[in-house]
Amino acid sequence: MRLPTVLAPLLAVTASMAALAPLNPPVPLASPEPAASPGEGAFDLLSAQRSEDLGFPSTAIALYRSMLAAPGADTGRLTIALSSALLDDGDVPGAARVLESYPGPRGSAWHLRAGLIAAYNQRTEQARAELAASHFDELEAADRGWHLFLQGMLADAAHFEKCPLENRGSRSGRAASSSRPPAPRCPTSSAPGSSSPRSRSGCG
Repeated sequence: MRLPTVLAPLLAVTASMAALAPLNPPVPLASPEPAASPGEGAFDLLSAQRSEDLGFPSTAIALYRSMLAAPGADTGRLTIALSSALLDDGDVPGAARVLESYPGPRGSAWHLRAGLIAAYNQRTEQARAELAASHFDELEAADRGWHLFLQGMLADAAHFEKCPLENRGSRSGRAASSSRPPAPRCPTSSAPGSSSPRSRSGCG
């Protein structure tokens, strides 16, 4: 049976459009990129921790920031780790900003880092309160060195406050030349507290 002459051009155009259509049409709403696998996340975390242990906190900082930006990141744990690396790198203001953004419950690990930041900023009473809120038995092994280090910083500050002005000796000269102590550095986990200041009870 012959088609009416009027329909012939329309069928030809329809056929040509069908021939040009892609076999796999694009999906209007593509699914987001999958999150990193647990194995990749564990490897990146180990690399960051290893970099910090070897004395490369800036490398650890970059790795922690990258992991925090990934979908499905363990935000709480990585935020604490990033604040530690920033402290180790001497960026105390940066560590304070990161710590304040911590989304989880403020447990012993959080209070420990808050105490270190307060001690550096010479807010001794706040540092003591944060140390009291940071329970040694609740800390991971690597954090216990920080706890002992903070104890040493506060003991040294207490000794300095107890001694009369005439017995401070050369300390007064150092205090005049620098209004703040060096940024706290994290003791290595292999020797917790090995670099903590020596605690002194008297003014001798």
